[in-house]
Amino acid sequence: DPVMALVNHSCAPNALLVWECPAAAGEAVRVTLRCVRALARGEEVLIAYTDTSQPWWTRQLALRTSHSFSCRCSVCHEIARFE
Repeated sequence: DPVMALVNHSCAPNALLVWECPAAAGEAVRVTLRCVRALARGEEVLIAYTDTSQPWWTRQLALRTSHSFSCRCSVCHEIARFE
């Protein structure tokens, strides 16, 4: 779904992707974007591109390797201050 490609990353996501596998052969896989908490008006919807249970340095390496960026979300920004 091209719209899902517009959702940005955060290590403190407020949404997630739910993959619904088809019950019968030939049916399409459905992807739904679901918020995990109430969002403020104008708040950006963010998902995690990595496993957020992994250490900060592991997430950073995964993002640089697979998505060519370093995360600067609120979580990573706070941790980076102590580097």
